[in-house]
Amino acid sequence: MTTTPKKRTYIIQDGQRVGHTEDRDRDGDADRRITYTFDDNGKHIGHTEDRDLDGTDDRRITYTFDDNGKRIGHTEDRNLDGNDDRRVTYVFDDNGKRIGQTEDRDLDGTDDRRITYVFDDNGKRIGQIEDRDLDGTNDRRINYVLSANGQRIGQTEDRDLDGNDDRRVNYVLNDNGQRIGHTEDRNLDGNADRRITYTFDDDGKRIGQTEDRDLDGNADRRIT
Repeated sequence: MTTTPKKRTYIIQDGQRVGHTEDRDRDGDADRRITYTFDDNGKHIGHTEDRDLDGTDDRRITYTFDDNGKRIGHTEDRNLDGNDDRRVTYVFDDNGKRIGQTEDRDLDGTDDRRITYVFDDNGKRIGQIEDRDLDGTNDRRINYVLSANGQRIGQTEDRDLDGNDDRRVNYVLNDNGQRIGHTEDRNLDGNADRRITYTFDDDGKRIGQTEDRDLDGNADRRIT
């Protein structure tokens, strides 16, 4: 399938590119603002993200480089409290193409999960395979669902790697293209079985979710 990528508009200051906005669904309105961070030598070393365009940054990404200056990973401060919450290390093939990542999700120095990207014949990333306990055996395959504009709007999951999808997830997005929840079709009959609504703090950090498990319009469970 041929898809249209999200539109990126660069922000220029004194002739230098200092950030960009993204129109992720190509409806003509920006959905997210990225502001680049630089070291004293002017090297681009990370960025902050305003993911709902309320004028307040929601997340900081700091790049990790090898001795040759190649970007090989990043850390994430997901609530802007000054402390990193997760470390991601990129995996490359012999040609230097990024083909996956490992994640240290509690910053204890030990990777907790490995993700291997899946590409189509044109080199477009269309899914991922996850080894969720790093035992060397893959545990789950995710296939992305894309809109006609190329925006990722859901996914199907083969949770036992038998070659058959077990669940479909459709993302719920707000007007800015931010993911604020999802519905689940857990038996692939075409009907949603559960709705998840994410909860956020005042800084835009996701802090929990509510679950409507019978789709009666009332939350049945809250997770914080």
